[in-house]
Amino acid sequence: MPASDYHVSLFIVYLMQNECSASKIDEVIYSVGFAHRIAGFVNPCSSGLVVQVAEAAKRQLSRPSNKKEPITAEILSKLVEKFGVSSNLYDIRIVTMCLIGYAGFMRFSELVNIRSCDVQFHVTHVSIFIEKSKTDKYRKGSNVIISKTK
Repeated sequence: MPASDYHVSLFIVYLMQNECSASKIDEVIYSVGFAHRIAGFVNPCSSGLVVQVAEAAKRQLSRPSNKKEPITAEILSKLVEKFGVSSNLYDIRIVTMCLIGYAGFMRFSELVNIRSCDVQFHVTHVSIFIEKSKTDKYRKGSNVIISKTK
């Protein structure tokens, strides 16, 4: 101790080559800086070299986001054709949850918390009471209306 900015940069490059996570690199930088401040030495992690090497390592280790394809009406039709006519109650329940979630723009957490007392059938639509929702600021609940189709 004290470490030079060159040696800290070399250690960050070593971590990058071993494919450590970006949070691990942050952890090393904060730990080395903390140890130097406690001991009364100059923080080598505040130098331009270490900052640039750390940013490059984080950029190199980042993974592109892998977005899923949205579900379409064709996919739902295939689900109904394959599992909707099944005598297995589990299959029918899953297909029904997919259809209700799609038609009502519901999240999974909203779907799994639906109880039978929350569903009301009407001539032209079905009303489903959602007690808790991620977007319900005041936690009052809301009704989702799903219109009858052909």
